[in-house]
Formats: sequence, structure tokens, C-alpha cells
Amino acid sequence: MTLAIALLGPPASAAPSGPDIDPRLVGPWHTVSIDGDALFLVIHGVELDFEKNGTFTARIRFTDGQTETKRGTYALDGDRIDFSIPSLGKESGTYEIKGKDLSFHDTSFGVTVKVAKGKAQDSSGHDLF
Repeated sequence: MTLAIALLGPPASAAPSGPDIDPRLVGPWHTVSIDGDALFLVIHGVELDFEKNGTFTARIRFTDGQTETKRGTYALDGDRIDFSIPSLGKESGTYEIKGKDLSFHDTSFGVTVKVAKGKAQDSSGHDLF
């Protein structure tokens, strides 16, 4: 299961205690690209907001215009990131921050999601979520 598919599950309730957080990760990020799967046929974009306490919020916009919000927890170990959404278990992959871009790679499914720092906006500068 990829990160984007995992985000479609039910919301999380509690963050892990004492998470190891990369301060560069904290804050909102919006989708630049989703490569390696046909998810772009269903998902138009995602906005992720990482908190210092190890929780995240994902706002998903589908190609039909519908939106959905999911909450979960994340944990870091070096360049490894684990996402957890209750009833779906854990989703693991690697992450890398280069300049203003953050990339997640799920090796088990060969999917790479690239996001950029900041809130998702339309072409006129209005927030999408």
C-alpha cells in the first residue's frame, strides 16, 4: 500500500510518545508529483501538515473535486519514515529533503511522491484546502 492509498483510511487518534522529529519536516507541504503508479488518475493532490508531536494531517483532493481529511502519526529513523493510520497499520518508506522539495519513496510499490513546502494553492493563489 502506498502513502497516498494509506491516507484514504480512517483517522488516527494518538501520537507516539517522544518522537524523533526532523524540524525541516514540520509544517505544510503540497503535492508536486506522484510517480510510479496510476494514483494521479484518482488523486489530484495532497497537502500534508507535519506537527512537532509526531502527528500529521493529510488533505486529499480527488480528480472529481471531492476532498477528504485524514490524521495519523509518523516516526523517523534516519531517512526512513513510518506513517500510521489506525486499522491500516503502518506504511514505511524513505524520505529526502532537497531545498524546498520533500520526496517520499515506497520501495515495496515503487511509488515516489514529491511535495513542496507550503500550502496547496490554485493558480490565483487561493488555498485549495
